[in-house]
Amino acid sequence: MSRQYATDEEQFVLRVPNDVADRIRRVLRNSPEMRPEDANMELSFFGNDADNRTGQLGIGKDRFPVYVQDLPCVVECFKTYDNANLVKSNDIGQVLVVRHPHQNPPEGDESRDGVTKPMKNVRKKFFRPPSEVEPQNIQAVEKALVTILSGGGPRQSGVDVQIIEEWVEEEIDENGQVIADKTEQPNNKLKDPLKITIRAAPKP
Repeated sequence: MSRQYATDEEQFVLRVPNDVADRIRRVLRNSPEMRPEDANMELSFFGNDADNRTGQLGIGKDRFPVYVQDLPCVVECFKTYDNANLVKSNDIGQVLVVRHPHQNPPEGDESRDGVTKPMKNVRKKFFRPPSEVEPQNIQAVEKALVTILSGGGPRQSGVDVQIIEEWVEEEIDENGQVIADKTEQPNNKLKDPLKITIRAAPKP
């Protein structure tokens, strides 16, 4: 009989009410106070919505509604076998919010709070508001950057080249007389041209 191993591992944060957390904790610790029927736990999703975010958590004979929310920031998960060395196992980006049937479901697809207390209402405290730039402009800039990185230039763009220096080349003999004068002048002459002087070497 061959074994089949999962190639991908998905991890989530399970957020439950305090009384439900006590029941789950007793089962995990195999506590004497555990209810025998609580050992049967089942998490299922209905698939009625487009994002498949609605489901239920079964603990014994009780059923609790579950809703999947996105975390405002990614949480790294680590495993350890000796309580000394840590090995990163996955990135967690979603939380399973469990509630009692009489409680209202959470609002929105993104959780307002993170996992720890400093991450409470994190998007409002730390994240800047979204930009008001039109998506069409962002796409146009992205295409222009890709074209430039590929060695070309963006479409409908001109290159304006203007010479701002005037080169004057002079050749002077031993007596200090100019024997050659080569000048390259741009369309707009400068008041103080840049001169390059070449002096003749003295005779031995």
